[in-house]
Amino acid sequence: MDVRQAARRMAARPGWTLAAALSLALGIGANTAAFSVADALFLRPLPVRAPEEVAWVEAVAEGRRQEGFYFQEYRELRAAADAFAGMTAYSSRGAMLKRGGEAEMLPVYVVDGNLFEVLGIGAEAGRTLEPAENSSADGAPEVMISHSLWQRRFGGDAGIVGRQIQVNDAFVTVVGVVPAAVPGLEGRYVVDLWESPAAWAATTNARSDIEERRSRQFAVVARVKPGDRERAAGQVAAMGRRLKAEYPAANRDIEFRMVMAREQQMSQAVKPVSILLAIVALVLWIACGNAAGLALAQAEARRRETGIRQALGATRSRLVRQWLTESALVAA
Repeated sequence: MDVRQAARRMAARPGWTLAAALSLALGIGANTAAFSVADALFLRPLPVRAPEEVAWVEAVAEGRRQEGFYFQEYRELRAAADAFAGMTAYSSRGAMLKRGGEAEMLPVYVVDGNLFEVLGIGAEAGRTLEPAENSSADGAPEVMISHSLWQRRFGGDAGIVGRQIQVNDAFVTVVGVVPAAVPGLEGRYVVDLWESPAAWAATTNARSDIEERRSRQFAVVARVKPGDRERAAGQVAAMGRRLKAEYPAANRDIEFRMVMAREQQMSQAVKPVSILLAIVALVLWIACGNAAGLALAQAEARRRETGIRQALGATRSRLVRQWLTESALVAA
């Protein structure tokens, strides 16, 4: 009976109902959208198998500025550290896809071939890049494309596997499609092309990026063996000291350290997520205040009705129940 009466009142006052519902919708919608953004950018774990085992290996200059790794440096670190179940590297770059007289600039990862094996990422179609122990610029120029690029530029054609595509001024072979659930490793944008070191060298003539200590552009990510976290961190630090002694010019102010990916992600998320949610919580508070003001205005307009119902024997709890039912319908 309460619900039927509340529905009749809402239908009889469509302006009030719409104003209250829109006020709440704006507040709830803003909070939902803000949390979705915060979740996508800051809170969601890496899209890999057992993300709690994944760690970033960092090169820190002068105790504060984060640097990348030389590819050769990463190889030496991988060979020396046995407290890890696996270690891999990637570098964020850009390249031009040329097809049908059109060109499109794509975000690119240059990855060691073992990346998919270490992180437990499979292929949606075809296979992943070959996990070679010593990936180099002399291997096969193979690439994987993102699910997004596969659908957008190739229409989801299953025949894409094994096909050659033109990247910059060279042709490389597509061996697989990266699943849509793995847009990238940093969560902020979709990577469309995942290239082997050989493919990067072929499409850019930049063999020095792989073979020489000239450019610190690679990020290193590893999977720590269960129970070996402290030993893994010690091995990383020791390797940093060793390379500083062997290559004083290139590593003079560089130290290596290891941080668990999930812990770092959550610690970095606290401040931006707190600020964002505090702002939208204020919006929700204002929206609720608006809805409450409308409800109070209605209560004032209903003083005669309320008096008559009390005179007929309605208790205070009975009236409150009716008003709560009306509020619940508006909120729903």
